[in-house]
Amino acid sequence: MAFGKSLMSNNPTTAGPLTPPKIDRRSARTRQQLEQACRGLVARKPYDAIHVEEICKEAGVARSTFYAHYAGKDDLKRRGLDQLDREIAAAASVDTAPFAFAKTLFEHAQAHREHIGALAGGRGDEVARTRLREIVSANVRRDLGARSPGFRGDLAPQVAIAVSAFIGLLDWWLQEGCERTAEDMAALFQKTATSGLIG
Repeated sequence: MAFGKSLMSNNPTTAGPLTPPKIDRRSARTRQQLEQACRGLVARKPYDAIHVEEICKEAGVARSTFYAHYAGKDDLKRRGLDQLDREIAAAASVDTAPFAFAKTLFEHAQAHREHIGALAGGRGDEVARTRLREIVSANVRRDLGARSPGFRGDLAPQVAIAVSAFIGLLDWWLQEGCERTAEDMAALFQKTATSGLIG
């Protein structure tokens, strides 16, 4: 399972920006080429065995261009989830239900199930999970804050519980090959988190 157990101890209360900065079309196209190249290589060999030079060759991009956009392979993998972060932000402006972001996340996992499985257990898994936790944490914190405006205590424990619950459900769903849909899983998470954290 790509979102392996190794990062369960990471701090789930660290919240990154909810909406990554926009980039111009040319840069976006280059990044997309590099992300697709990396995904293509991961389908054929372990992430840990892939080198930047191979990604550049696969994408038809110069090494200097790669480093104009990314600090390295792990940075490419991590920032590949920025588009998911933007999709969540866009969806949140339409659906204001508690923890509505879960649907977009489960749909993303469903669409990329094979890639997630190919990353299992390696460095790519670790990088992806760290970024996923940041995204979930930021959105949980936002939702809890919006629904508890008068609350003056520390939200960190509630955020930690919700993030662990989400990751646990995602792990179970992907590992078991469950027939439940992404929508079913999102509804289950929303029901569980709402009853346990909001009230």
